[in-house]
Amino acid sequence: MQMKWFIVEISGVCNARCPFCCTGAKTHQSSGFMEPSLFEAIIAKISKDYAYLGGIPVYIYNWGEPFLHPNYVELMHILAKYPNIYCMTSTNAGYVPELDEISAKMIRRVRLSMSGFSQESYDHIHKLPFDKVVRNIEYLVETFDKYDAKCDDFYIAFFEYPFTHPGYEDEVHKAREFTERLGLGLSVEKPGINDLRSYLDFYLGRMSEDRREFYNKYLNLDYAAYAKKAKSMRSRLKKSGSLKPPVVKAFDAANNCLTGHRVSINQRGELLPCCFVPYDDPQLVLGNFVELSADQVEKKLQRKVSICRECMEVNTVSLAISGK
Repeated sequence: MQMKWFIVEISGVCNARCPFCCTGAKTHQSSGFMEPSLFEAIIAKISKDYAYLGGIPVYIYNWGEPFLHPNYVELMHILAKYPNIYCMTSTNAGYVPELDEISAKMIRRVRLSMSGFSQESYDHIHKLPFDKVVRNIEYLVETFDKYDAKCDDFYIAFFEYPFTHPGYEDEVHKAREFTERLGLGLSVEKPGINDLRSYLDFYLGRMSEDRREFYNKYLNLDYAAYAKKAKSMRSRLKKSGSLKPPVVKAFDAANNCLTGHRVSINQRGELLPCCFVPYDDPQLVLGNFVELSADQVEKKLQRKVSICRECMEVNTVSLAISGK
């Protein structure tokens, strides 16, 4: 099995309040920040054990806001000691620390998540001061330019929500003008359910009606329409033999594992089955990453926990419905 990238969660907290996110909605307990010493131990292990990858991409985010880490610049200086590793990050830009030359140059990919382009839209989702977000994005661009930081991918992920307030239909256009002015990319995306347990409860019909309506309000998900298609598709797949328990083989494409070839590590340094599971579920912890050999990491990811089987079944059905 060949890993392609690593997700190292440095922050278990977030300043945004997205109502459908387990971090923003605080449905999971915050567990603080990764200690710099633990971060260095993890990075040193990745650099050594996976040197065969050449340039190793490390995403320093998953459920939390990485820029909130009180020692963010120090963590970037740690990364700078390992030339075969490069950093990718995502931020809501509600807070941005003062970056020096090293910390700016260590970031090779920046994904800026935006929930609209007005304070009214932000009041629905991120619940952050929109003007401050804009200023912080401008600061990042200016800082990268100042230090001639070579960022390979610097873009705004603009999430479209089913809002109806006046002027919302023009916000994508305003975001596009903003990115063009700053020389950034723009990706217009559809939001979705971002934690695995809620995802499975929704698509397997285990979620309460009130909760389904909640997701429909914010994410425009029509469970009734999906369920009708899924019932027919599941029957067809079973008859054809395409819907069967996954073989015990790590990240086999036939298993429809959407997070294949990723190693996910939470802020306590614990190995998780994938980046889709919340960081605070002890039933899903596979061990201490630093204490595991590369072979042990592979074997633990190969075994697949019970929740993986449900995820693969839902993905098999969903991909078949979409024709992918």
